[in-house]
Amino acid sequence: MYLNMWILTDWLEKLEPEIHITSGHTRLRSVRILSSEEQIKPHYVYIGDTKDFIPTATDGIICVNDSDYIILKSDNQNEIFNEILNAFDYYNDWHNSVINIIDSGGSLQEIADISTSTFNEPIMIANSAHMVLAMSDISKFSIL
Repeated sequence: MYLNMWILTDWLEKLEPEIHITSGHTRLRSVRILSSEEQIKPHYVYIGDTKDFIPTATDGIICVNDSDYIILKSDNQNEIFNEILNAFDYYNDWHNSVINIIDSGGSLQEIADISTSTFNEPIMIANSAHMVLAMSDISKFSIL
């Protein structure tokens, strides 16, 4: 499953990300520590010391993909690396659960139910005629 920089920004929210996202393409499949030997590839988010990318920047860790980047208030590259891996694991687990439901002949309602916690929003699945085929329990959400 591919992620994007917006998803990683949400995942790393506790580190107060400074957001510089212009494209936000959904193409990330893993994380790498940027090194001089590493050939930059479009499907990875690279992490490193902010000053290695922006000499005038303050301390922190930067996460970069193409022209998109976020700066995190941390000096612990290992923590950031592991948190990003956790994000990929979480969304891949959800994706695999959806695939398993489909493969076992499960219902759209089951998919809506397990997806609610992933998106933290009510889920509705509709067909091309806009007929609702499944809907998550909206009582768990405050509707304004």
